Amino acid sequence: MEYKLYFDGSCINNPNGQSTSAFVLFKDGVVLVSKAIKNGIGSSNQSEYNGLIVGLKECLKRHIVKVDVLSDSMLVVQQMKGNWRVKNPRIKELYEEAKFLEEQIGDVQYRWINREENWMADELAGEELESCMGGVRLVGI
Repeated sequence: MEYKLYFDGSCINNPNGQSTSAFVLFKDGVVLVSKAIKNGIGSSNQSEYNGLIVGLKECLKRHIVKVDVLSDSMLVVQQMKGNWRVKNPRIKELYEEAKFLEEQIGDVQYRWINREENWMADELAGEELESCMGGVRLVGI
């Protein structure tokens, strides 16, 4: 069985604006579950990490021990792979939580993809952000 986890985050008025996150979990090419959440006030990078965290928690809940994680967030992917340092204290907390979840799962591989390939998680996070903003259509988020 092959599991793939896509995640994304949206934020308006970055770095201290309304933010949302989403993930989509696939099993053998079929959507197993997708979810979007409201994060409250935060940054784009925080919303990206929150998308990863809720997705990894879903993997744990389903007892998944191997998952490929794909995102258009270069920052999150490179930090989780250990290629970039985590300097921001707010991000460091989220990074540490994600690393803890990763260790619980076991085999987690990260890959950067372009935004078009991450369209489903991107769309979910964007729709959730629009609902937070009273249904106002947000373009380019």
